[in-house]
Amino acid sequence: MVSTKIFIRMARKWKKLSVIGRRRITSSLVDNGHFVIYTIDQKRFVIPLAYLRNTIFMELLKMS
Repeated sequence: MVSTKIFIRMARKWKKLSVIGRRRITSSLVDNGHFVIYTIDQKRFVIPLAYLRNTIFMELLKMS
């Protein structure tokens, strides 16, 4: 059986780790001429609007 002190210590550790995982997206502001893509694993990519003219990039967006 796990002692209460160890259990509480483990719970605090996992709580800190879960909060760190949620803080990946920090700012909602984007520079002019850019757009944002969010992924399922909570990553944020800022892409220049000029990439929308690229056919290869557009195909990659359609495939995703």
